[in-house]
Amino acid sequence: MPWCSGSDKGSRMAYHTALYLVLFLPAVCLLYQLAGVRFRPWVLLGGSLVFYWCVSGALVLYPLAAVLLIHDVGLWMEAAGKEKDERQRKKAFVWGLAVLLGILVWRKYGSFLAANGNRVWRLFSLEPPFSVVPALLPIGISFYTLQAVGYLGDVWYKRIPAERNVGRLGLFLTFFPCIMEGPICRYGQTGHVLWEGRPITWDNLTKGVQRIFWGLAKKMIVADRLNILVQTVYGKDESYSGVVIGAAACCYTIQLYMEFSGCMDMVAGSGEIFGICLPENFCQPFFSKTVPEFWRRWHITLGAWFKDYMFYPISMSPALRGFGRRLSGKGRRRLARLGMSAGALFPVWLCNGLWHGPRWSFLFFGMYYFMLILLSIGAEPWVERWKAKYPVMGNHGVFAGVQIVRTWILVVIGELFFRAEGLRQGIRMFCSMIRGWRFSQLWDKSLLELGLDRMDFVVIGVMVGAVFLVSVLNERGRDVRQEIGRLPLPLRWGVYYGVLFGICVFGAYGEGYVPVDLIYANF
Repeated sequence: MPWCSGSDKGSRMAYHTALYLVLFLPAVCLLYQLAGVRFRPWVLLGGSLVFYWCVSGALVLYPLAAVLLIHDVGLWMEAAGKEKDERQRKKAFVWGLAVLLGILVWRKYGSFLAANGNRVWRLFSLEPPFSVVPALLPIGISFYTLQAVGYLGDVWYKRIPAERNVGRLGLFLTFFPCIMEGPICRYGQTGHVLWEGRPITWDNLTKGVQRIFWGLAKKMIVADRLNILVQTVYGKDESYSGVVIGAAACCYTIQLYMEFSGCMDMVAGSGEIFGICLPENFCQPFFSKTVPEFWRRWHITLGAWFKDYMFYPISMSPALRGFGRRLSGKGRRRLARLGMSAGALFPVWLCNGLWHGPRWSFLFFGMYYFMLILLSIGAEPWVERWKAKYPVMGNHGVFAGVQIVRTWILVVIGELFFRAEGLRQGIRMFCSMIRGWRFSQLWDKSLLELGLDRMDFVVIGVMVGAVFLVSVLNERGRDVRQEIGRLPLPLRWGVYYGVLFGICVFGAYGEGYVPVDLIYANF
């Protein structure tokens, strides 16, 4: 891995650890509730800075510097706007973006760019000029940088006024439940709510704790257990082929979803305790019928950020619109639409791949989805024509099921490359999976030689089934948490204790299990 996290402390203070759940979060809750309304936001801000110091040490200076930067640049832009000095206003905006993105590129991508620059020089038999030194990476730098850029963008477009209270901006950018893995919030969503100092109510406390433990169950029972199989196959992929690699890719897709969505449950639950409603990051993505729909349901806040701050500005740019008009004028409307979509989508998916990290496999991941979504846009006229010709088939449940399975397959292939340590490994594993496919591996105990026994698969299956059931109910518009809350007291607490019992008994910890850090904390 060409970059490294800021500190080993991060794994000890992550949202699923005892240090966070038993010590840090209760302590912040207690101090917050004892403080007056006026001081509660400062308790949250102080707790957030302590949390970040625990996970990244002195690198806490980076988010603090980002807070001061966007505070001053925002006021600079607002002052220039009042004086109607658009040149100065634009200068402030560009300068702020350059500093924020420059720090991100320097810390996260510097070694990657230097290493690949050296390769180019070697092609011409020249001495490589760049030194490659792995950088200490502040935890969550991609998340808080996007939030900071989004804030400047909202001030630039005059969606919000510039914030004068630096403490309020600091809490927005460093709020401890969001700083490691998101969600990526907008200032209009959480900036003022975080500063209201709402009291902790019994209802919010119980709902927040419920969601925290549901997320903890997804991570510890499923994701951490599947990590053993995934590590085994990806660590020595040359020894496997066919069904085994396909199973590893499927297991990694499930692992990633269970961990990331589980972490978002813990994050949302932590916010809910303080009366903060954070934006949702998942909406039953595996019920998607198409790849574009999948990305509207998966990592929702990242997709929305790229849509609002990259896709729309690029698609509405004079250059791209002029290109579309020229093609449309020649009677090529369909080609114009496809070309304009490609022009706006390419930088979005290039940045989406790079956002996950400085690795060629991540770039391939972004381009993979760029091509799939572009093909989907190009095929829309034929799909609509086919649905109009065969309306019964278009609305048939079997056809919807085929679409969902097709989307699963495409997503799993994408995650195979996403998890690979490099593009070469991803290509090698994909080719091995196709060439060596033997269905007998499903029952000849090949899957039982990857670090998990039958009981592990049973436990995983039961928990995945429970998550699937909850997802089906949510997809049908039923609020499972509210329905559980309306159950008689013995049944309601039976469900709560059942989840807690499942974590204690079936959680993946103890002998044979290695603690698994949060995957997205490195992004």
